[in-house]
Amino acid sequence: CGIAIMDKEKPRADVWITVKSEQKNTVQVSGDESLDYHPLLRGAYDGWLKQEDFSYVLQGEDLLNYYRDVASMKYQLPVSTPFDKEKIDQQQYYFNAVFQDGSLFAFMDTAFTDEAKTVMKRFANVFNLTYKRFLDLQKAEAQAREAQIELGLERVRARAMAMQKSDELKELIATVSTELSKLDLILDRCFITTYDIKTLGVTWWMANPETSSDPIGLYVKYHEQVPYLAFLKAWQDRIVKWQFILEGSVKKTWDEFLFVETELSKLPKFVIDNMRANDKVYLSASFNNFGSLTLATLEPLSDEQFDIMLRFAKVFDLTYTRFNDLKQAEAQAREARIETALEKVRASTMAMQRSEDLSQTAFVLFNQFKELGEAPERIFIATFDDHDSGVVDLWGTDQGGNQLNKLFKVPVNEPTMVSKIVAAWKEKKRSVVVDLKGEELKTYLGFLKQAGIPVTEGVMTDRRVQTAACFSNGVIGVTTSEPQSAESVQLQERFAGVFDLTYTRFLDLQKAEAQAREAKIETALERVRARALAMQEPEELKEVAQVLRTEMGLLGVEELETCSIYINDESAEKAECWYALKDIRSEEKKLVNDHFALNLNDTWVGREMLQFYQSSQKQISIVMQGGNRKEWIRYCEKHSTPFRGYYGDVIPDRTYHLYKFSHGAIGAAAAGDISEESWRMLR
Repeated sequence: CGIAIMDKEKPRADVWITVKSEQKNTVQVSGDESLDYHPLLRGAYDGWLKQEDFSYVLQGEDLLNYYRDVASMKYQLPVSTPFDKEKIDQQQYYFNAVFQDGSLFAFMDTAFTDEAKTVMKRFANVFNLTYKRFLDLQKAEAQAREAQIELGLERVRARAMAMQKSDELKELIATVSTELSKLDLILDRCFITTYDIKTLGVTWWMANPETSSDPIGLYVKYHEQVPYLAFLKAWQDRIVKWQFILEGSVKKTWDEFLFVETELSKLPKFVIDNMRANDKVYLSASFNNFGSLTLATLEPLSDEQFDIMLRFAKVFDLTYTRFNDLKQAEAQAREARIETALEKVRASTMAMQRSEDLSQTAFVLFNQFKELGEAPERIFIATFDDHDSGVVDLWGTDQGGNQLNKLFKVPVNEPTMVSKIVAAWKEKKRSVVVDLKGEELKTYLGFLKQAGIPVTEGVMTDRRVQTAACFSNGVIGVTTSEPQSAESVQLQERFAGVFDLTYTRFLDLQKAEAQAREAKIETALERVRARALAMQEPEELKEVAQVLRTEMGLLGVEELETCSIYINDESAEKAECWYALKDIRSEEKKLVNDHFALNLNDTWVGREMLQFYQSSQKQISIVMQGGNRKEWIRYCEKHSTPFRGYYGDVIPDRTYHLYKFSHGAIGAAAAGDISEESWRMLR
């Protein structure tokens, strides 16, 4: 007798049979067999489809044919004693009692009575109920197993979705290893591989049972050991289901290479020893665009285990693809922000009119670094145009990023920072990092204070890192409390590159403007020189003074209020003065000029002038204030009619700038110090 569980799709069944052997023993056999090679079997299957019981009588040639057919089945029935091949007239009676998923069947030497059929029917019904319960339990177990698998997949998916950087793959593989172990996969190792398309090297993100709480990522360079080439080809072919048996001399040779010539040598010794100890390891993997999920086991994976691994690999593939897409999108967005920041720095540099505007550019740089998520403490721009003379010009911000509208001149040979940065710049390095701690930091702070650069007390006590990115004329420097990342340094180098182009343009424009200005000055000087050479008598000196003042006005030198020429009489301590000034009392601001004689001993200003004439000095600036200034103006008004009433009751302080020539001096009054260019005009 036996039980058959039928297949609804085709005439086949899983069969369990109990028979008596020649030794009268009861023997159980089972198998998966087709039901279409004998009328008895086909009739049983057709009856089950209709849910009708089925009877059949085997006799004569049909009986012989049936057992001949049975003998060719995948499983072999023992020879049954009731059947004697020599007795052709034997008969065997077959009855098949159906239930929902199969049938209960039996063979007898005599016909089945109605009672026997009823009993078999009742047994079939009982089995039907128990089999249903079995299927329900099996389904429940499968659902529970599936729920476990889905939970594990979800945990892996969640960890992968939370990734912010590639280095977190080591945490991901730890999660994969943990979840697979919960699903009864006995792992020797578990690792994710990611390949470098250019070098064909690979990073192994490993989870080891010996150090499960400390997953690690290790780089394995390209090499031509047999297992590595097999892995590489499987990745290049994107094989979804792959297995490699690592054993014998191949394993020993590969172990020797991996643990000596790659980063796997960084593994703890006891981990390496355990990996070497196994004589045979089954490497099961599923490859995708980025690499693979690989399991190392001491026994081959079952079909179910392999399917589970494939599902985990699929989750990794999808989430890592998303991670790469997000990373690429974020990189593109960041690049757009960087380009915007670079454009703002470029615009700030392009707008520069003078070197002092570098303090504004440093302020813009600070803000752009902050907007890009960097954490500068302060930023400085140093130019090395005068480094040969031992000086570096420095503009920047304070430690809070506030603009410092001041030029700081610092010595090139300052040992803690400046000399190191200048040396790197001379070597044409892209950047240099100066890490200051301890006594060196204290020395550096002393240097800052001595140079007049603001320092927030109590902030720079432990460590300060100066990162300087070089450009053709100097560096852009960033001060931080900790070393910057490689990405941040590269970003700083990009800013230096953009700044270099625009600053070079600024210097070129400045040079061109200086040359154009020089040409204008030379033209003005030539006009003054021509008028002086055309003089026929001293009285014409006031016209020379007028030409001088006119040319200064055309050059935009408004800081010189009055232009004067003095011819000295050294023996009498007297002088003749020819002057020209703009008449601020009239709307047209016409030039007023005149000539008068003065005794240098009559006023404080005159005595200062006399002392200057008698000295070896070539130039002097006489600050006229208060009573001394008022005395001088009243004296000039007394001796020069056009000058009277020029200032009225309020006489502002002025500085008299004089430059000596062979018979006197040429001078100009201004509100304060004058530029080097104005001094050059006086010379």
